[in-house]
Amino acid sequence: LARAAPGVFASEGAAHHAIRLASKGPVSGCERYFGELRPRMTIVDVTAPSPREDFCIGSLCGPHNFVHYTGSGQCKLPTPPDGCHRYVQTTYSEDCEFDTAQIPLGFEQGDQKFTKDGVLKGCEDSVESSETVCFEPPGSDPQKCAC
Repeated sequence: LARAAPGVFASEGAAHHAIRLASKGPVSGCERYFGELRPRMTIVDVTAPSPREDFCIGSLCGPHNFVHYTGSGQCKLPTPPDGCHRYVQTTYSEDCEFDTAQIPLGFEQGDQKFTKDGVLKGCEDSVESSETVCFEPPGSDPQKCAC
């Protein structure tokens, strides 16, 4: 099985977090897949680690929310290990107050902070736009697929 990108856990320091994210590629790498990254925008894979419930990586079986971007300069590249993954790109109005530092990238709080549709909980009424893009393996070079 392919390895899932590791989540960011509370015990990790901010410097370690920044170094690990930087190793995943520059923001421009994410822009190749997601287009222009903007403040007040989130990107969530709502089908991780797989769109299939019977596909597991470790003890985590899909689908779950994996946070790729939260409006700051840090972004995790898509690395779908199985099936066609749905990446929901949502932009919020000023009515939605969220602190990007309080939303770790990865699985850690994806299901807790986001709805199954990839929208930040508490900001459902503040969505200005939402777009879904889809990619499938190989994880090292994701390809577009029909959503």
